[in-house]
Amino acid sequence: MPVPAAAEGTDPSNLDRQGRTPLGPEPADLPLPSLLTAIELLQVFTSPDAVARLTAPGAVHALIIPEPQRLERISATFIDLTEALHALPALAGVGIDDLRVISSSPPRGRSRSAAELKRSFETEVSQTVADGDSALLLCDSAHAIPDIARTVMVDADTLPQLTTAMVLDLLASTHGATGSAARDEIAALLPPDAALQALPESLICHAFRAATSQAVAHRLARHTATFVVSDPPWTLDDVKGLPDICGRLQDIIADLSDWKAGLVRWEDVSASVLLHGPPGTGKTMLAEALAGSAGAHFVATSYTDLQAAGHLGDYLKAMATVVAEAVARAPSVIFFDELDSFGTRTRDPGSKLSRYMTAVINDLLQQLTRLNAAGGVIVVAATNHMDQIDPAILRAGRFDMKLQVPMPDKAGVRDILAHHLGSEVPIDEAAVVSLFGKSGADLAHIARDAKARARRAQTSLTADHLHQTVAEHAPPICAEHLRRIAAHEAGHIVAAAVLDLPLPVRARITPTGGEVLRPARTSYTVDIIKKELVCLMAGRAAEQLLIGDISSGSGSGQQSDLELATALLVAQEYQWGLGESSLVYTPMATSQWHGLSETRRQVINHHLKAAEAQARKLLAEHKDTLVRVTEALLKERELDKVSIVELLNPLGTIRNPRSHAQSGK
Repeated sequence: MPVPAAAEGTDPSNLDRQGRTPLGPEPADLPLPSLLTAIELLQVFTSPDAVARLTAPGAVHALIIPEPQRLERISATFIDLTEALHALPALAGVGIDDLRVISSSPPRGRSRSAAELKRSFETEVSQTVADGDSALLLCDSAHAIPDIARTVMVDADTLPQLTTAMVLDLLASTHGATGSAARDEIAALLPPDAALQALPESLICHAFRAATSQAVAHRLARHTATFVVSDPPWTLDDVKGLPDICGRLQDIIADLSDWKAGLVRWEDVSASVLLHGPPGTGKTMLAEALAGSAGAHFVATSYTDLQAAGHLGDYLKAMATVVAEAVARAPSVIFFDELDSFGTRTRDPGSKLSRYMTAVINDLLQQLTRLNAAGGVIVVAATNHMDQIDPAILRAGRFDMKLQVPMPDKAGVRDILAHHLGSEVPIDEAAVVSLFGKSGADLAHIARDAKARARRAQTSLTADHLHQTVAEHAPPICAEHLRRIAAHEAGHIVAAAVLDLPLPVRARITPTGGEVLRPARTSYTVDIIKKELVCLMAGRAAEQLLIGDISSGSGSGQQSDLELATALLVAQEYQWGLGESSLVYTPMATSQWHGLSETRRQVINHHLKAAEAQARKLLAEHKDTLVRVTEALLKERELDKVSIVELLNPLGTIRNPRSHAQSGK
């Protein structure tokens, strides 16, 4: 029985039908990018007749190439394109010399803004239509096809991605006369289509520099084995301490599955979410986990990454590239980290910074519109500072959901530690209470430190290692300070109930501070402003009533009680038209407060002192309830909405406490 040529080490595709090795060009001298372009085009224009329709006088055909690298490569091989196509037997003699190929991709070595590229592309297309020439438009998306071209366009196709069959066709042109039997033997050596499509084109070209088609196939197999495009390491099952957030993200995954099954239109799917909250709460991990659970390609970028590309033109091109990748690899998740870093459009239209930031924001808005319309693309963004994002980005239609990502609750602290430490290390209540208030990132770091402590001791990890690490990262705090924090937060809760304001959805105290989460308001009246001021000043009032003096807690940094109360009064006067002086709209940032006149400062101070006096009066009238809520916070450390309602009105002490299911600050 004869031994197959491939087994002997002879390349069967280099043998002609008589078993001889034909002479041909050296692989290293072949125009591989041009030949690859020709092979790809043959998947769309499958016959001389199809090419004849493409080249008919006045015919306009669009070819969608969403991958930026492929579009750039095909745009760059225009000079060799005619020669490469004529070299293929199927197109020998077809008149394609007069076909005008117009690309939306910028020429190499030249950076222009997105608007300039769009105008140039549309102008060239318009002139081609007016001249009656046949044209092939290379576009990164269907949205890029100019309206003038749509009017006369014959057809639009999406360029297929690389397949095993296409590799075999290319090998036949580069490495010899491949017969049907040889194709089968070489095909058995090639990696699957999905693995081929994940390879960068540079590695594909490297493989084709091998001397024989068998060697090319082996190289491609090695490249796909070593160049692994890893799936996101996280799934939503790995995310601990955020069950509500994960539940909302699971809804997106369910909608994506229904869309892929044809059960729902993409425009009816909620597929964009803005995650906001303090640093370290796991916003980036949630985006990766969403992609992992959905089995979607993950693309991540940030303003810092994009700006590193260079000046404005390079920045815009880098943004277009990552967006095109997300669209091309759908189903996908594209993640914009640090959304607040994209800035806002300033009010000084003449400045260079204003022009730059306007271009950046306008481009981001345009790309978000494109992404929202792209089927199978889920858009996720994260920010630590919602107030620093341009209002146009936050308006309805940009992000379907805005989810606040809180610090983990007590159950979350336990789950995160268990996830990182393993089930063999017991996690007691003392450790959980000591670490309550730490972010997920902090807890992961503490777990790593505990394991490192065990490694240095050359012993197995135990609860003692955890306790030693906890004592180092979260030293014990005095009971008096915790009681002050509990009283302060209880003051906010009781005041909200007495004033008939929306009740908190969650309250908690930690060794370093406390928080009361209440539904965010969308509008204000003068009466609501007065009530909100009293509620904000109730923390100070509760400290005075139960502790006997007032601490600095009400003014400790951004988002403190005093900052929020002052911001309310400044907005009332300068922004909402609810103040005492004028209706002129002159919004004032926190950094501008130092410029307030002494008269305005006195007016604001008067309102704050009046609100504090009212808070002391109402809390004194409901001191028993204030004490009850304080003790509950000290004992439980956190209270949910149901617990808060039960504490406020067990015996009808406070009438009609309202409960709201919304979340927010």
